[in-house]
Amino acid sequence: IGFDIPTPLGRGTGGGSTCGPVFNEFMLSAIKKYGGGDFKVPKGGKFINLHRLTGDRLDQKAEGDFVVAEYFRDGEEPTFGDAVNGGFAMGSNIELFSEEDEQVVHTTSSSGEIVTFGGTASLGTLTSGGLY
Repeated sequence: IGFDIPTPLGRGTGGGSTCGPVFNEFMLSAIKKYGGGDFKVPKGGKFINLHRLTGDRLDQKAEGDFVVAEYFRDGEEPTFGDAVNGGFAMGSNIELFSEEDEQVVHTTSSSGEIVTFGGTASLGTLTSGGLY
């Protein structure tokens, strides 16, 4: 749903919010006519539990409101605890929320400059981090 030449659909309207109800109606009719089936997980990958706010990898038995299971193809799983492009850290390098007053992380940028993250972040303060 949209235009051949990218043009806004109108105030408060987006492709997902517009096509979602249409797709839902189509699928309800198709399932009513042809029946439904169980979803089969594709071979060659696995689900990894992640914390939905921090992006941290969780134990496969983790449960709760902040646990999301994301499917990754074999060999394309994210590497946790690595700095991306010498800048933003992901996984355990920088927490999204911290109870500590001072949490400073130093990393080297692609130009060789030492960059400092954190230091002023506290509980409830958003910091750089997560998956990029």
